[in-house]
Amino acid sequence: MKSKKIWWTLAATLAFLIAGWTYYSPYYAIHQLQKAAEEGDPVALTQYVDFPALRDSVRGQIVERMRSSMGDNKDNPFANVGAAFAIAMVGPVVDATVTPQAIAAMTKGKTPLPEQQKTPTEATASETAQSSEDESIKVQRGYVDFNRFEITTTNTGMSGKASKVIFLRQGFGWKLVAIDFPF
Repeated sequence: MKSKKIWWTLAATLAFLIAGWTYYSPYYAIHQLQKAAEEGDPVALTQYVDFPALRDSVRGQIVERMRSSMGDNKDNPFANVGAAFAIAMVGPVVDATVTPQAIAAMTKGKTPLPEQQKTPTEATASETAQSSEDESIKVQRGYVDFNRFEITTTNTGMSGKASKVIFLRQGFGWKLVAIDFPF
């Protein structure tokens, strides 16, 4: 009789721990991603970011935005050539920009460009703008479904459009796979 109670207690405890880990795991992955970014550890970042999927996501959004903003240019052959050239340049630019080092810089609120390219006045102005914008930024985190977790950031002071950072469950962990920009 006593052994059945012990087994039921162990089974209930194990089920509770599994349910807790299942719920908490994306928050842990986000914390580890931020920690790796703060430490500037590109190897640790690759454990929490699916870089090929992230590059495809960013590349697709930029190309779609460029196509929609160019409109229908059937009458102007030079516009079509320019559009094709611009779209062809997106891939290499995204590949060069979406790297572990760039993600680490962006999570710290910096541009992925080297610091020496910024003048001290530009750096101070961007820090001041960022501190004044922080008051109007709303962040929401949550599950969309069992295998998808999103962080939605809305800047109510500017356009009110939301950007989303999307994590997908991969095995027992979570990886950043896409960023939806508020174009």
